[in-house]
Amino acid sequence: MVGLVGLFLSVFLCMIPNIAGQCLTPDAVPPNCKSWIDPVDQIPIFFQHQFNCSRFWVCEPDLSDCLHECAPKPGGGALYFDFNIDHEHGGPVCNWPEVVDCTNKPEVCGECQPWEECVKCIDCTDCPGCENAGDDDWTCICKEGGTCQGNNAIACGTCSNHVCEEPECCTNEDCQGAICDNGVCKGCASDNDCTNTACSTCMNHACHDPECCVDEDCNGNEYCDTDNGVCVEGCRDNSDCTAMVCSTCENHQCVDPECCIDADCLNTQFCEDNKCKDGCNEDSDCSMNGECATCNIASHQCTEPQCCNDSNCTPEFLECSVCQADQTCTNPECCKDSDCPNAKPVCDTDNNVCLECLTDDDCSGDKPICDTDGHVCIAGCKKHSDCAGFNEICNGDYTADGASCFYCNNDNNANVVGECVPGCLDDNNCKSDEPICNGQHRCTEKGGANILSEIKFTTESCSGCSNNKIEGGPKLTLIGQQSTSGPTGCSTNGLDHPNDIDFTAGNKVSFRGEKDKDLLDGCYLSNLQGQVNGGTIMWTGEGSLSLRNGQVDIAMADATSCLSSCCVSGALVTGQQNNMNCFRNCGGNSCDQLMNL
Repeated sequence: MVGLVGLFLSVFLCMIPNIAGQCLTPDAVPPNCKSWIDPVDQIPIFFQHQFNCSRFWVCEPDLSDCLHECAPKPGGGALYFDFNIDHEHGGPVCNWPEVVDCTNKPEVCGECQPWEECVKCIDCTDCPGCENAGDDDWTCICKEGGTCQGNNAIACGTCSNHVCEEPECCTNEDCQGAICDNGVCKGCASDNDCTNTACSTCMNHACHDPECCVDEDCNGNEYCDTDNGVCVEGCRDNSDCTAMVCSTCENHQCVDPECCIDADCLNTQFCEDNKCKDGCNEDSDCSMNGECATCNIASHQCTEPQCCNDSNCTPEFLECSVCQADQTCTNPECCKDSDCPNAKPVCDTDNNVCLECLTDDDCSGDKPICDTDGHVCIAGCKKHSDCAGFNEICNGDYTADGASCFYCNNDNNANVVGECVPGCLDDNNCKSDEPICNGQHRCTEKGGANILSEIKFTTESCSGCSNNKIEGGPKLTLIGQQSTSGPTGCSTNGLDHPNDIDFTAGNKVSFRGEKDKDLLDGCYLSNLQGQVNGGTIMWTGEGSLSLRNGQVDIAMADATSCLSSCCVSGALVTGQQNNMNCFRNCGGNSCDQLMNL
């Protein structure tokens, strides 16, 4: 990059006073920094402003331009940019206006390039652009002897008689595919510049064109030696070799094998890997091995079948043995129950194997259930009648060793194997002084003060909830008072009457009695020792449910007993479990009142 005297100087920004800070808004044509910054040394370049002596342009190493202004001087105005003091002498600097040879010019000079000089036509009548100009017109000319830019990619021209004289090229970019050699475009720059053939190359900036690039450039009996770019006699691919159907082209020479198919060999031979070998070709070659013997084409060996039909399988095997597709007889363990041993007395006729059981009817005694996975009899129950004591009166002892009544805990799902556990099945198992079988399968007194009787809600709102009668409802887990035998508690199913819409704004709903037994589930007539101390609630329906006052009221069977009121904050969202604070509520108070007592 050429350094210029009187046009620009290359220095670091820190050497110019007041150069730090934000760039000014451009008021003239900025320099094209890409044309001036040397990509190797990347030193900033300074230009005089086109019409304002106090301003100057800086081309930064990152190719950005920035307009700066010299500092103010005492008495008003600003210092002038002194372009005559070069880097070696401490410049560029901002100097006193009286020592800088610079005169401010009209703003029309802002149309000039920073490397140009703006002159008045009356002072330069022979300057370009002044041929028909008036006395007050200005024109842009290059600075005599300075570096200038015309059509080339970077500035490398020289100004002579106000005209920018440039070489043919400054860089390869100016040569459109050729290279720039001392200002002259010569030859090719890369293979892309050589287009006579598809594989022409550029060597020493000269194009070299081979005889061929691909096989199609050669005669039909030739191929292209792409390493040397010449046509050579020989085959190109297998299609050029036609002596046999499987002749191949190898190293550009045709190769003809001994055989391609069985027909190329003797009748007692087959073709494998292009060689003729002894062996069968078809089933008729194997008749000596029986009426259904076949030729295994993969191995060219004749099969020796065990059977051709079912009758060939007896008496060697049981009467239900069959001849399989692979011409072997099945060897069944059994065809009927009598074929099986006592340990596995049942014949699975679908699979012809002996099992301990196939259905529950095959089991009895203390193992009445057939495990259909392992086909063995196991203990357990599928229905209540499988349990001893299912129809007995409960004696009040609900331990495994002392209980007189039992039920199957599989929730009446005949597809699930349950366990016989102590407890009543229904009221028929209960004595007259405790006539009710509650949701926890315990006989309890009717109307007792300790027994849960009813759960009540009032809906404040139900946002995004289902509009049909199947709403899901809330599920509750309640914690009661401590009893002599330990903690008390129970859980409900989703509390939702399937034939009613329960949860609409302002609607009151309660769950109680025999009709809601399945919904109340474990909480049906549960003995909570007369009071609920805590628990959780979870909304199982769509949307979000808000209860009035956030309140759930739980009543005991004794009408004179106080309510238990459980309070929950905020709306209930689907699947989210919320804790409840529960209080003894004898005064009909709301949750807000109970929380402040």
